[in-house]
Amino acid sequence: MYRILKLYTKPYDKRFPVVCFDEKSKQLLAHIRKSIPMKPGSVEKYNYEYIRNGTCNIFTAEIVDKILKKTTFIYTPKHASWLNMAEIEINMMSRECIGRNIGSQNEILHVIPLAVNLRFCVASSDTGIFI
Repeated sequence: MYRILKLYTKPYDKRFPVVCFDEKSKQLLAHIRKSIPMKPGSVEKYNYEYIRNGTCNIFTAEIVDKILKKTTFIYTPKHASWLNMAEIEINMMSRECIGRNIGSQNEILHVIPLAVNLRFCVASSDTGIFI
């Protein structure tokens, strides 16, 4: 745990970037019936019945084989997921955009980039975060 905390406190060095990554499994659930839209004085109405279209995995970072050879892995210890920046971002993304029924991988591929663009629309050379 202390090794991760020490790593996070180091200043940004473009020669040795810190890359956090994680993955999340997502069930693909499609609605069977269309919802009844909201009207003045009435909330949107929808049926809880769904079709299960399998699962897919969402990864927060892609790493190329060349980079893997020069990479030092520091694993998050059990019961310390609050230290894993990538897991924190996945949880935020889940709450903000994918914490609902999504029926296909195409829909996930459409929704996630929109959420990332909204969340990280400013690049900062001070922090070394570029999206």
